[in-house]
Amino acid sequence: MTPARRHALRRAVVLLCLTLAGWGVLHGDGRGPESQPVVIAILLHDTLQPESAATLRSELAEANARRPAAILLDLSTPGGIATDAESMAQSIRASAVPVLVFVHEAGTKVAGEGLRVLLAGNATVMDPGTRLVPLQALRRGSRAARAQREGDIQALGTAVAAAMRRRGHDPQAALNMLAENSAIEPDLALQAGLLDAITTRDDAALRALRPENSSAAAALGAAKVVALPLTPRQHMMRALMNPDLTVLLLTLGALLILLEINTPGTIVPGAAGVLLVLLSLYALLQMQLRWQGVLLLLVSAAMLFAETQFARGSTYGVVAVLALTFGLRLLVRGPLPELEVDWSTSLGAGLGFGSITAGLVLLGVRARRSKVRTGADAMLGWLAVAQTPLEPNGEVLVRGELWRARLSEGNAYLPAGECVKVQSTDGVTLEVAPMAQHLQEAEAV
Repeated sequence: MTPARRHALRRAVVLLCLTLAGWGVLHGDGRGPESQPVVIAILLHDTLQPESAATLRSELAEANARRPAAILLDLSTPGGIATDAESMAQSIRASAVPVLVFVHEAGTKVAGEGLRVLLAGNATVMDPGTRLVPLQALRRGSRAARAQREGDIQALGTAVAAAMRRRGHDPQAALNMLAENSAIEPDLALQAGLLDAITTRDDAALRALRPENSSAAAALGAAKVVALPLTPRQHMMRALMNPDLTVLLLTLGALLILLEINTPGTIVPGAAGVLLVLLSLYALLQMQLRWQGVLLLLVSAAMLFAETQFARGSTYGVVAVLALTFGLRLLVRGPLPELEVDWSTSLGAGLGFGSITAGLVLLGVRARRSKVRTGADAMLGWLAVAQTPLEPNGEVLVRGELWRARLSEGNAYLPAGECVKVQSTDGVTLEVAPMAQHLQEAEAV
């Protein structure tokens, strides 16, 4: 074996060893006697809806595959949909690796249905600057959302009571506290058994998992916390699950398609518009839609079509804009304002896009219905300037073009530089009248 081949073989062996060592760090159990334990951190600062539930389920599966010492779920949420919150809680309870739920960032909150997720872990810790907001304390949202919230309060109470019993606590104190219509500070939550500890530090929080012995507790407290990154798709879908952003992208995409229709051949605006519309529609299909909003959007499209078929001024256009605005506002149904389209977004998108579209449709209809005139006929009614004396024939300048002209009957001469008005045509010859005569006829009328 040549020296070059021996060197290549040694290098391959070294690379293989390094690869296996790296795989062991990421996928080992994090409890080797000579290695630092690894804790995987998962960030959940989002509303509780289908996409965030699917993302958390995927992240927990990946974290369990790496077999860390523990999973730290950094939680902050305004609440969300009860079924998705329960699905997330079940995913946490099904984790083979202990899960610590940590409300870590000061000034944040866990509200409403977020309590299901908070109590699903093996231990729960809060920063002193955070707070819990019961479902009863959430007063904002549409009338339908508030009515739905009343029906969810009892179901959430049942879920909290079951979680407290799993923790070995009497649920009554926690239920009495959650029945209040105000936020709960961490110290009160700790007294009621909703928390296991209050701290600002990751190492102290991890000890709340109560390892089997003191050495294990010390090792877990000194564990290396590694964040689990999101994939590009997960980043994109979390952003798209914001109804306001989705509606804005939908209207922007429609405007780009409209631009492509009015200026064909540019390609780029049309392709970008189609992409934005498809992404927005995909995101909307993941949300809870109201049939009233969908119906109003269909009415808006029907009114724009009617504007192109019937002569009613701009009546159909105004109805289309109003239907679009209210349709966007009512399009998404959610238990929270964060899961519905805000009035400012619906007004901006509806009035802006609707007005532009209706205006273009109205201009197009008027242009289609107006009589198209070309050549000399297009000069009728225009003002012109005599470039040569009209005796009575000569030349005039109209719309930047020189035309042969003849004075109207009763006029024999007009010097150059005088202003005339085109009254009729004779082939390619314009019949013009002096402006003074035109003004006299207008005064006589």
